[in-house]
Amino acid sequence: MIKQQQRSAVREFYKFVRSSRQPCLAARGAAKRDDIAVSEYGTLGSRDSARLLAPDLREFTRKNIEASRPGRRFASFVALFDSRGSDSGETGFESDLWRMLAFLSEEDEMGWSERVSSEPADKTFAFSFHGEPYYVIGMHPDASRPGRRFSRPALVFNLHRQFDRLREDGAYDSLRDSIRERDLRVNGSINPSLSDFGVESEARQYSGRAVDKTWRCPFSRIFSSRKET
Repeated sequence: MIKQQQRSAVREFYKFVRSSRQPCLAARGAAKRDDIAVSEYGTLGSRDSARLLAPDLREFTRKNIEASRPGRRFASFVALFDSRGSDSGETGFESDLWRMLAFLSEEDEMGWSERVSSEPADKTFAFSFHGEPYYVIGMHPDASRPGRRFSRPALVFNLHRQFDRLREDGAYDSLRDSIRERDLRVNGSINPSLSDFGVESEARQYSGRAVDKTWRCPFSRIFSSRKET
């Protein structure tokens, strides 16, 4: 029964990504090639779920380091959750997302990547796992952006190496502009939180909630308190 439920969840996610309302062309391309790994992990924001997720993400990282090589296709790791630790709503999801990433970092034996900052307020921040920077996309039923509105909580992990490769190949700007044009055409507006790496901290983008200039990432407090104990 568990395997049958997981297969159903995987099919549901692939259908969502392939939907005509999904603006991310890279995700749609990865789905067409079956280059998305999808698994389920219980409650978003729980330590037990982080312990289950960590070895799978570690293995995905090891297998996909070659994402930086010429010709490597775009791939993503998707963690689905059957429930949330906080109340519904975008702020509750944001809290659960960062708690999940904090617990996940506790399971990381490699330490933070030296290529990015571990301070969410820094313009060069990115989540790090197994020594590799990741761009994280949060999805959930209460998301205000249609492209982030999935039937259950989900975290999508994308290796930074893939974006670096696109920049080296001169393909990043074209893909970015195409995604934004599609988002405007399909959903009526471009996600106001989006910005290029190094312009503003990408931490502002992870949950999908529109945040203002006074926003402070919850991970700053969670991560700092953990380091002090």
